[in-house]
Amino acid sequence: MSDLNAYQYKGHSIEPLIYARSLPRNGSGRVHQRYQAAVTIVNLETAVKSTTRLPDDFDSFGDARRAAQTCGQALVDDSRKVPVTAA
Repeated sequence: MSDLNAYQYKGHSIEPLIYARSLPRNGSGRVHQRYQAAVTIVNLETAVKSTTRLPDDFDSFGDARRAAQTCGQALVDDSRKVPVTAA
């Protein structure tokens, strides 16, 4: 997967990862294509990296990419709400 899809959001690098998945042929003999998505998030300050797989399949590449971007932004926003305390 290329870094061309990666972008920065609130001090993190977000990279949507999209995978094509072919389903068995239906009655018309055509292969039905679905897409699975994941998102990799890298904290640019600490270089901590995490990857999260989205549970749903998507009908189009664009839908999967938008869902991964939205999920990545939500994960960054949620992680910023957790207070960091020194031990």
